Amino acid sequence: MKYLEELRHGDCFKYNETFFVLTSDFKNNHTKLCYSLIDGNSKWFSDDTIVDLCPMFTTNEDNQIIPIK
Repeated sequence: MKYLEELRHGDCFKYNETFFVLTSDFKNNHTKLCYSLIDGNSKWFSDDTIVDLCPMFTTNEDNQIIPIK
């Protein structure tokens, strides 16, 4: 588990059983914009939100698993 402020834009995380991707957008009140991977809705999260970091993977043409980031 990590604080949202420890993540970098493009990182995937899980919050309340929903997966999100962190964007580079932020506000002056220390909130960051994230998009749900389930339905595409956006949500602003506070920097002190505790989340679970989740790696993202894909497969290449040889069906080998490779990390996206």
